[in-house]
Amino acid sequence: MAFAKTGNVMACQALVSRAASISFKPNRSIHRTVLFFALLLALIATGTTPAQASGELKFTPNAANFGRVPVGRTHTLTVTIANGGNATVVLSGDTVSGSGYSVTGIHVPMTLSPGATATFEVGFTPRIVGTSTGTLKLISNAANGTAALALTGSGFSRSAGYVTATPLIAQFGDVPVGTKNTQSVQLKNTGTRAVSISGATATGGGFSVSGIAAPYWLGAGASVELTIVFQPSRAGSASGAVTIGSTASDSSLSIAVSGTGIATTRLLGVSPGSLAFGNITLGWSTTRVLKLTNTGNSSLTISGDTVSGAGVSATGMSGSTTLAPGQSATLTAGFAPTVASSMTGAITITSNATNAPSVTVPVTGTGVSAVSHSVALTWQPSSSSGVSGYYVYRATASGGPYARVDSSAVGGTSYTDTGVSAGVTYYYAVTTLGTDGIESGYSNQVKAVVP
Repeated sequence: MAFAKTGNVMACQALVSRAASISFKPNRSIHRTVLFFALLLALIATGTTPAQASGELKFTPNAANFGRVPVGRTHTLTVTIANGGNATVVLSGDTVSGSGYSVTGIHVPMTLSPGATATFEVGFTPRIVGTSTGTLKLISNAANGTAALALTGSGFSRSAGYVTATPLIAQFGDVPVGTKNTQSVQLKNTGTRAVSISGATATGGGFSVSGIAAPYWLGAGASVELTIVFQPSRAGSASGAVTIGSTASDSSLSIAVSGTGIATTRLLGVSPGSLAFGNITLGWSTTRVLKLTNTGNSSLTISGDTVSGAGVSATGMSGSTTLAPGQSATLTAGFAPTVASSMTGAITITSNATNAPSVTVPVTGTGVSAVSHSVALTWQPSSSSGVSGYYVYRATASGGPYARVDSSAVGGTSYTDTGVSAGVTYYYAVTTLGTDGIESGYSNQVKAVVP
């Protein structure tokens, strides 16, 4: 049996009716054929078709209200467009209507995949006093076609007082819980008449404001500093606003504020982590420097230090010392042994650090006995007659200049010089002293190396 293709529901129904009047033996394939066409007719009759993928544009906010803006001044709002559908949307153009409105940040063609967003700026620069309305339209292949955003704003004259804030947004970022961060905002009267500021109030967890005692008169062209404080009491993000009330033509000015409270950390780092003084001669001393750094995000207080170990000392801190985040201080460690033996000790620094209330730096060193050095000199006696003694001379460079080392003439032909230092090379010469008091010239020079 053949069926003619038809675009008319009634014709299809008639065709089925004629087919039904013919007698058939029971046959499963026939029943399936009749069922298929019955379903087809039901779909055609109800207009139901399978769902198709499509994109859908949505503005946030769904309308742009600029409020009151001075004539000639530009106020901008950030707008987000989102593709809430299940297919990619291509923006092919945009139009803006209404006096004083503009848009920046849209570059067509622009492609938005499902769930994707894009932000741009809409500006309002009133040219005349009064209300202005307009529309921003985005042309695309979305299911809802051209998306429209209503624009409203009002221009007013600056002939009265007008208060502006710089900046209009105060972002505090991350601030440790229990501590506070401040930002300064300048309020300026850009109008031609004085205004009275009746108050400044803050909303939002952890925000407060200071710097102005209401009522505060702000002359034309004058400015005043306002301090906004963020002191979070718990971890997490916070937002709010500081509202300035005044007798200005725009009687309420709002400054957006935001910040995030984070967990407080006070971390004390000590470098180096240990001190080894090595061998130090008894009667001598040496020092090393310890660097103490606050690597946390909150102020840290060092309350003191204690030492252990014979001859160990620590200087440089008196009383408590407070370190801001990232700030460092130094502690001078010393070792002055009094006995010839090895020493093991420590320097312990106490603070209110959250990682460790006390940090211990191991200290080692050894006291060693002083080693005495001397140079023994001998020489042949002079063959000259009338010699009463000898003078001994010493230099640190070959050939002199020489300096006499004995306090009086040596009667014999030997002398021990005990005034020498380790690691130094010396040069010696002697002279004869006659009974007539006349001194001879220098003998030949000898070299002595003190280890």
